[in-house]
Amino acid sequence: AKTGSHSADAEFPAIFIEYTGGEAGGMSYSLGIEYTPGEAEIGAKSRTDTNSTAGNDGGDDGTYTAKAEIEDLTTLYIEPGYQINDNFALYGKTGISHTTVKTLESLANGTDSSTYGNEQVWGAMYGFGVKAALPWGLVVKLEATEHVYEDITLQSTTGNLNKVTADVDSSDIRLSLIHI
Repeated sequence: AKTGSHSADAEFPAIFIEYTGGEAGGMSYSLGIEYTPGEAEIGAKSRTDTNSTAGNDGGDDGTYTAKAEIEDLTTLYIEPGYQINDNFALYGKTGISHTTVKTLESLANGTDSSTYGNEQVWGAMYGFGVKAALPWGLVVKLEATEHVYEDITLQSTTGNLNKVTADVDSSDIRLSLIHI
């Protein structure tokens, strides 16, 4: 079994709709849904194999590229918070997420070729943040969140029938500007 690890940074926009209510004794909550349009690459690795055994007719010389991206990331969340004063609040954040992991491999070399399907993945999200009310009806949110997704297992449907298992998680720092 071969193992590897990959880490990547990506910047991408998201849109969200949020309802805030229940303000009593400084406590409040927000319910929201966030959608990230488009795709973001979550990893790409390449390996070049050269056949050094004379007479081997596998024809598996070449470069193998494993690549994946996520698309249509959607998160449903709740933010319980505490209002420090009229302009400043602290909040926690928790929710559930769903995304599609698209495999974009290039592994078609001789007998070692493989193709993998896409996978629907669920995850949990948690974090914390601060909100600040600005003049002109604007609110700024700064938050740090973690997404912990279920493990992904992909089974090749062709060639060598390899199995790939991935543990995909993300750490995010977000800055949002909201017009109220």
